[in-house]
Amino acid sequence: AFFGGDKAVGYNAQQLQQQPKKLVEAHRLSDSDNEDCFEKGCALIRANLGIDPTKGNYEDWAANYAQALWLEKWRLKNQAELLAKMFGGKKG
Repeated sequence: AFFGGDKAVGYNAQQLQQQPKKLVEAHRLSDSDNEDCFEKGCALIRANLGIDPTKGNYEDWAANYAQALWLEKWRLKNQAELLAKMFGGKKG
């Protein structure tokens, strides 16, 4: 692994129970598409491929990100088509 693994490794269970709000705030991602790009890419990889994006090398991460991004676009396109068929039909 080249990223150092999970950020929560240094915390014990008691610390996590006492300070969850502080930890969440400390790791909050920006709403801007131009910030926190690596972390957002990792979230996309985890959500769409179900794998740990911190395992492997940079080439693996880039390939996984490309696949996760393609899958996200494919799902959104299919969802839009389904909604159009469900709600955009002929009015009778």
